[in-house]
Amino acid sequence: MPHSRLPVDELLTKSFRDVTHPDDLAADLAKFELMREGKIDSYEVEKRDLRKDGAIIWARKTVAAYVRVTGQSIILSV
Repeated sequence: MPHSRLPVDELLTKSFRDVTHPDDLAADLAKFELMREGKIDSYEVEKRDLRKDGAIIWARKTVAAYVRVTGQSIILSV
């Protein structure tokens, strides 16, 4: 059976928008926007992601914004 996960180098070129199931994208984007605007520091989400072969996998993610000493903010999702 062929491997249907994205290789790391390909995954690094994707955003969460690219791999989120279309039915879950609006809710994820709404929370992300609240965090980007500084209204919340982090959020947790349980959602469907899509594998390379189109299969659905459930994921629970914690997303947080961090500000570096330089003042640059970064987003971390685990």
